[in-house]
Amino acid sequence: MYVSRNPSAKLADLQDLVEAHIVESAKHHKGAYDQKSAERRFNTGDLVWLSIPTAGKLDPRWEGKWKVKIMRSPVTMEITDGKRTKVVHWEAPLVEHLDFGSPPPVANPPTLPPQPVQPEPPPPLPTLPPQEQPGTDRTVHQEVS
Repeated sequence: MYVSRNPSAKLADLQDLVEAHIVESAKHHKGAYDQKSAERRFNTGDLVWLSIPTAGKLDPRWEGKWKVKIMRSPVTMEITDGKRTKVVHWEAPLVEHLDFGSPPPVANPPTLPPQPVQPEPPPPLPTLPPQEQPGTDRTVHQEVS
């Protein structure tokens, strides 16, 4: 290891090393992000779904029938639903193209727990006529005359 008698020189060397690692890490993370990202282009008049990230557990996650009113920049747009107007950023997964033939996208669709299968009840047993058994209450006693 490099040993210096001047502590400020050693500190400057360490700072350079840290900055080099930060640049290398940023390149790595950018490459990983770029592999999974897809460029989305929106035009004035496109219909879009608007995500509601703060929706409650049973609330809808998307609002539909928003229309791109104006592209303010390559990454921000003004959208309207006819009553309200919002400015949104396209990259913050807030907007997706709307397809009226399908429901809105579901990030984590709710699942119902599996229902237990109820077994069918067994068929009833056939009934037999009662049999008389000696020494029980069912025995018919005849009086002898």
